Amino acid sequence: MLGPPERPAQGTDELLRAPDPGLPGRREPDEAARLMEEAREVRPLPDAPRLLQTAFLTETGHP
Repeated sequence: MLGPPERPAQGTDELLRAPDPGLPGRREPDEAARLMEEAREVRPLPDAPRLLQTAFLTETGHP
């Protein structure tokens, strides 16, 4: 038979309910909008085809 379930340390409930100001979800609305706009921007690398070819050749063992 199993023993009684373990109780969390005292004060754990308060920590879980309190929002953490350091979490990404707690950003200011203007900052969140700016970050979303930056995330939408796509900046292709000018050397992307060459880098992909070099990576492929390196992984497959070609000199």
